[in-house]
Amino acid sequence: MSPLDTVRSHIEQELQDKKINLTQFEKISGINRGVLSATLNSNPPRSISINQLDRMAAALDRPEGWLYEQYVYRNVLI
Repeated sequence: MSPLDTVRSHIEQELQDKKINLTQFEKISGINRGVLSATLNSNPPRSISINQLDRMAAALDRPEGWLYEQYVYRNVLI
């Protein structure tokens, strides 16, 4: 994926690669399933806090700061 891909697309790809559904992701990330659903499935998507982004990264075995570049890029464009 390129740096211009969205945070959402990276998370969705990781979930797909690891065969993790939203219920499982809720349990391992500690983020409410409704929040995850609104973040990943709504149009427009719900905003993600840095804290949530870090929790998602940890749940997916990624380092803290994993998607900061995409996060900043997306938020600067808004």
